[in-house]
Amino acid sequence: MNISKYLRSISPELKSWINSLAMKSKDPTVEARRIVTQGGEKLKKIDMFSPESFELFDKRDLYDVARSAQSGGGYAMGIIDPDDFRKLAAKLPDDKLPDDYMFDPVTEEMIGMSNKRVGEIKDVISERIPLGGPKELAGVPQLGYRLLKGADGKPIIQIKLHEGRHRMRALKDLGSDEALVQLFGEAGLYDFSKLPPDTPVYNELSEFQRDGGQYVGKLGDLIKILGFGGVAVKGALSNLPDDST
Repeated sequence: MNISKYLRSISPELKSWINSLAMKSKDPTVEARRIVTQGGEKLKKIDMFSPESFELFDKRDLYDVARSAQSGGGYAMGIIDPDDFRKLAAKLPDDKLPDDYMFDPVTEEMIGMSNKRVGEIKDVISERIPLGGPKELAGVPQLGYRLLKGADGKPIIQIKLHEGRHRMRALKDLGSDEALVQLFGEAGLYDFSKLPPDTPVYNELSEFQRDGGQYVGKLGDLIKILGFGGVAVKGALSNLPDDST
């Protein structure tokens, strides 16, 4: 990557964010180069489509998501409506219909605990404390998946894991219609970002939801996959030579 060209192509806000993260290391200049080289293109996509993520999530956690997506290996990232995340992940107790089971005291307690957790996360977000990192272990929400073949031989996406149902619900309650999500599957088998937008997606089938595996919608309608696609900032970035590659 031509680092000089990259730095000229990004916003001042992203430059400042990279510089701030790099300054936490023993050698900020080397760290800045590593950040730009290993995750820069995906960070640029986040800046374009989900700039609020830079404030919402811990810097190191967010960089790790960008780096993983840029490396491929079954990792990707995208933008999703929290309501659609809720449809794809295993249901929480109050997502289920009364006909699914009787609302006994145990169920009521589980619903209460779930709502309490959502409230706690809303407080954290409102207080502008980043999700992830040492204070809040859970960062960017995740969906694990398997790529299978349908009866017609074309690929289908089967969600198999989740992380972030309460965070997504909290974000929705606070007015967010879009949120960043990390996707991960079997390493090295395919590039998620190259799947056709009409690829069918099925909700979570796992130990958390044994009756899952139901069709939810098309990939392009559910998740916007962030594929590949200047102001000088004092600090680590200003030390990178213009002819860096």
